[in-house]
Amino acid sequence: MKYRDTIEAVHVGLHKTGSTWLQLLFFPKLPVTILSNELIGGIPEYHTLKDMLNVDERYYYTDCVREQLGDVKIILGLRHPKALMNSLYSQYLKGGGTESYKVWETILFNWDYLDFDKYVAYLHKNFSNVFVYWYEDFKADKKKVLSEMCDFLGCDLPEYDDTIINKGLYGWDAVVRRWKNKWRAWNANH
Repeated sequence: MKYRDTIEAVHVGLHKTGSTWLQLLFFPKLPVTILSNELIGGIPEYHTLKDMLNVDERYYYTDCVREQLGDVKIILGLRHPKALMNSLYSQYLKGGGTESYKVWETILFNWDYLDFDKYVAYLHKNFSNVFVYWYEDFKADKKKVLSEMCDFLGCDLPEYDDTIINKGLYGWDAVVRRWKNKWRAWNANH
């Protein structure tokens, strides 16, 4: 039996919706094999000209999942667009980004990434079982969302570690990180 034959569900992200916590602390405790990679849900930032020209990669990856794994269960996390953008910018800074928020959102951010309705409709068109949760609900009542997810997957809710992972940068922390990144980049070039 091939590994792909054991996959019962695919978690497609999106980024900044608790994906890292789910991948590290929750999914491994389930008696269900879940493939989890938020890149399937698309890339929120442009890193190259190729990225700018290939804005529909989430649909390509979704088609690959369907082709390779069949009609598996899909788990999708969404987040309020403004909060998502703030969190993505924080991740950009943690990764060494140096641009201001305004430049980042104007030039680097892939605005098609926020077209949730189109993506959710595409998932429902291609898969018969799609579970969508909102990160804001996940934060407000994690146990409720995880219980609903387990019901969807057909398993019991296991005990889980509630440790915070991948905390974002906000306010002055973000400003300081951006300037540190600029200083490092300047030093590397001189």
